[in-house]
Parts: sequence; C-alpha cells; structure tokens
Amino acid sequence: GDGQGQLTETQLIDLAKEVGLDPTNLRQALAEERTRVAVPDEQGVLATLYGSATASAQRTVRGTPAQVLRALDDWMQRQESLTVQRYHSTERIVWEARRDIVGIVRRTVSGRGHALSRATDVAATAIALDDARVLVRLDARLAGYRALMAQQNVAVAGAALVGGGVLAVLSFPLLAIAAPVAVLVPVGFGIARTSQHRTVQRAQLALEQVLDR
Repeated sequence: GDGQGQLTETQLIDLAKEVGLDPTNLRQALAEERTRVAVPDEQGVLATLYGSATASAQRTVRGTPAQVLRALDDWMQRQESLTVQRYHSTERIVWEARRDIVGIVRRTVSGRGHALSRATDVAATAIALDDARVLVRLDARLAGYRALMAQQNVAVAGAALVGGGVLAVLSFPLLAIAAPVAVLVPVGFGIARTSQHRTVQRAQLALEQVLDR
C-alpha cells in the first residue's frame, strides 16, 4: 500500500498480472480516471436556458505523452491561434485564445473561423497506457461565451422595458407598450441559444478533428 491502505497504480497492475488478468484493460481504466476532469455544474439556470458550455473528445493514439502534447501544442497555437495558459506537470496543458493583435489578425486573415477561439480555455491531458500508446482527452469550456450571450439578453430585455416605459409615459396604447418586450426578448433569447449551441457543436467537431489528425 501507500501508507494509507491504498494500492498504487503499479501495484494494481502487478496484482492483476499475478492473478492472471490482462493488465491492458486495467491500464485503460486507470488512464481514463486520471484524464477525467471536474465538469462545471450544468444544472443551473444558464445551462437550462442556453444549453451546455462544454465539449470533450477522447482517443487512444500512438506515441508518448510528451510527443502527443508537443504535437497538440503546435496545432493549437498554429491552427487555432491559442496560447498556453499553464502547464500541469508533464501530462496536461491548458490553452486560451490569443487576445493580442497578432491573434486577432491571424483569425481575421485566415478566414478559418477558429472554432476554439470562443472557449474560456481548452485543456489536453495525455496519460501513457504503455510504451507506445497514450490516452488523450481534450476539453473545451465555453462558459464565458454563454455568460456573454446571457448578458446581452438581459441588456436587450432592459432596453425593451425602458422602451415600453417611455411609450407608457407618452400615453401609447397598451399593445404598443408591450410590443418591445414581447418581440425583442424572445427573438434575442432564441438567437443567443442558437449561437451557443452552434459554438459548442463547432468546438466539439474541432476537438474530434484534432485527435483524428
């Protein structure tokens, strides 16, 4: 044990071998557990109104963690115009969108859209399964963009209410007073929800394509 009655990963694998079990599946399960990340609460009001704010993809690929993370870092910086936010040991990198003039110009000139540029952050975790294979998980969080959509909706609703109040002061009919709220708020909400859904879909596809390559 490790001093607290728990087995280490190496001891678990050795134990599996001793009792005649193939350790491959155990390594896979242990790696999947280590790549698992805490997903923010998706049961709140924002999630209910606007949908999910996360996209994830996972693959087993050939190579070592260092090789895979190096390739992913190169791709994220060159193709998605992201920059490293922080490194976590030798198994995890977190990126964020470049907000400087170079990043803005690159996204504008390329015309590619950069599906991950709206992400609050994008993370890669790479865990070795054996000497030649790595389990890789990519996670993109788009909570910031979702919050922005909600803020814009609140602003539109506030403007509609103010508009209705002005019409009331000017003694306009009730229908004319209610029209700004009745029309602008649902339309704005529908646009924002659709935009968030498409943004998550594009991010999901981008993560899958990165791992496919």
